[in-house]
Amino acid sequence: MSSNGARPIGELTAELHHRFATSDYGKILSERTRYADYQPDHVSNEEWERMFGADVNNLDHLPLTHSLTRGFVWACRNPHRTWEGPVPGEARFTDANARVMEIAAIIHDWPEAPLRDVMYHLKTDADDAAEDVELHQLLAELVPEHYRDPEFQLAVIVTADKYGKTSLGRAFNTVERMGYVRTGVRFWEQRQVSTDPVLKEELDFISHFVFATHVPVLVERARLYPAADEFLRDRLTYFDAIVSDYTDDSARPDAKLAQSYDKHLRADDPMRSTHRHQFNQAAEMLAARYAVDGLPASA
Repeated sequence: MSSNGARPIGELTAELHHRFATSDYGKILSERTRYADYQPDHVSNEEWERMFGADVNNLDHLPLTHSLTRGFVWACRNPHRTWEGPVPGEARFTDANARVMEIAAIIHDWPEAPLRDVMYHLKTDADDAAEDVELHQLLAELVPEHYRDPEFQLAVIVTADKYGKTSLGRAFNTVERMGYVRTGVRFWEQRQVSTDPVLKEELDFISHFVFATHVPVLVERARLYPAADEFLRDRLTYFDAIVSDYTDDSARPDAKLAQSYDKHLRADDPMRSTHRHQFNQAAEMLAARYAVDGLPASA
């Protein structure tokens, strides 16, 4: 037990993951890949995971997100040397809040076993509602002794806060976005060296899309969380190369990527008409905050 009588969070989250991973639900997730919509039919799950790591396995993604969450809290408590000024109150996590975030990290994708993995930008309100109901049921089934604990109930709310409307929801949403960008960079790196034209086309789309979708939000959150600021600073060289890559080849965004957007996005998805704007916005926001050579200056 910890000094306040609560079970140490590391022991608790390890037990949570063990119970889920050894259940039938865990087996289902272990056999699924993330970003499967962009995984060509001829690329096996094993090869997909070899190229892109634990984050693209549905089950392994959970302890990885838990690790990223712990690192996020630590980095906010211990700002990097280039951080200026005091850390905002919202980013000064109490031990209780950190516990809730770690629980949220280890359980947040449990509903994808009985349901399905829906990419962040494709989730509807109905998908979110179904996942919320399913998560309650799974907690009651797999960890009945904890299900009604206040920190578990708050963790469920955090996982459902897709738009970051609450302080803890916003923090965990930031961790998830950092995870998307982390893997998005790996997609882009693999696209640079792949000789498989089908795979390259898929990676072209998803690396561009991840950058456009999540980097603008992370630049805004970097003003609040030292962890997000450090995360972006550590990847500025990659962002510079990604922006240059797509900017230099004018045919790719407007022609080649258009075909991929037709393939992967619903006809009514607003990203079909705004992806170029968001990509440019991401580049401009990075340039304005970090003054990176090669990135376009903010208008």
